[in-house]
Amino acid sequence: MFQSCIKLDEMDILKQCFDEWQSVHMSFDVRLPYLVMSSYLQKDMIKEAELVLEHVTGSGDGSFTWEKFISYHLKKSDVDLALRSLKFATCDGRPQQWIPNKELVKNSSVTLSQKMWSRQSHSTRC
Repeated sequence: MFQSCIKLDEMDILKQCFDEWQSVHMSFDVRLPYLVMSSYLQKDMIKEAELVLEHVTGSGDGSFTWEKFISYHLKKSDVDLALRSLKFATCDGRPQQWIPNKELVKNSSVTLSQKMWSRQSHSTRC
């Protein structure tokens, strides 16, 4: 059902289904909130994604889910929010078990380098 809503771009129905699932689920499985949160971020529905993140971090799986927010903010070239998300990822839950994936590290390095280069070039102009 959730996959169908995502494929059909029915974000309102997805939200309704997820809210209903949250109210009745018996055991917590992070895969479903992760899927919904990722879909929200793809549609720039940041507030909705943050609400899902709050639910997930309350269940102890926050470090791994913060990666989606780091990637999202890097794609938007918002380095400050990406770094804030990175801070939460390393401090949330079980940081000793969280190792960021290689693609995230690569993208972070590229974006930070570009941002630093941009700041340097602006400050050296006459």
